[in-house]
Amino acid sequence: MITTDWLAKWSAYNPDKVAVSEYETGNNLTYAQLDLLGNSFSSLFTVDFGLKKGDRLAILAENCLEYIYLLSVAQKTGIILVPLNYRLTSREIEFLLTDSEPAVLITEDKFLDKVNDTAVFQKIERKLSLAEVIAIREKVLASSNKQLFSPLSVSQDDAALIIYTSGTTAFPKGSVYTHGMMFWNSINTQLRLDITANDRSINIAPPFHTGSWNVLLTPFLHHGAYTLLMKSFDAAKVLEILEKENLTIFWAVPTMLK
Repeated sequence: MITTDWLAKWSAYNPDKVAVSEYETGNNLTYAQLDLLGNSFSSLFTVDFGLKKGDRLAILAENCLEYIYLLSVAQKTGIILVPLNYRLTSREIEFLLTDSEPAVLITEDKFLDKVNDTAVFQKIERKLSLAEVIAIREKVLASSNKQLFSPLSVSQDDAALIIYTSGTTAFPKGSVYTHGMMFWNSINTQLRLDITANDRSINIAPPFHTGSWNVLLTPFLHHGAYTLLMKSFDAAKVLEILEKENLTIFWAVPTMLK
C-alpha cells in the first residue's frame, strides 16, 4: 500500500534530521518535529474544530514553516490545503475564498486588510492568524507530551492541494492536486534528478505557485532531503546562499536565472 503520510515515515527513519528551515528567521524543524506538529494540528482541526476529509484549509501567507506541517495535516486527514495568492487584490482574494469555501482560514497579519472587510471572510467559521498558529507550534514543541494521532483513511485519488490559476483570461480556476499526483511527481523527479536524502535546496517560489510545491519541495520531503525556504527572490542573496549552504540542486524560473 502507498502511504500518504510521508513525514511519519521520515520521523521514524531519521527523526533528528532538519527537514526545512526559514532563511529570514533561522527557525527550522526536524522530521520528527514536523510529524509531531502534523499530529497536533490534525487533532486540533478534526477533533476540536470538527473538520473532515475534503474540507478546505486556506492560508494567506508568505513562505514559512507552517505550510510544511499543514501539508502533513493534509496527508494525515484528507483535509485539502488551499494556498492563496497574497499578491491579488481584496476583490480577487474574495473570489478565491468564495469558490474554495474554506472551513478554516489562516492569515498572516500583513495581509489581513485584504480579507477583513470582505463578506465571505465574515462567513468563515474558523479564522486564525499566522501568529496564533506559530504560538500553537511553539507550545507543542515545548511540551513534553507527544501528541499521537491515528491517520484517517486517505486514498491516492483524494485531493491534497487546490492551487488556483492566475486568471489572466478568465476567473482563476482551482486546480485539484491529488495525493497520487504528488507521489508520482516525486518518483518521476527522483528518477530524473537522482534525489537522495543527502540533497539540499532552496525554495524561492511563492507558495501559491505550483512550482513551489511540485518541482522540488514535495519530492524532497518524500525522500528525506533538506529545503531552505525564502520569502522572496533576491539574486545576490541566492548566489551567496547557494555557496554558503552547500546546496546540491537549485531551480528557478527563466527570469530569475537570467
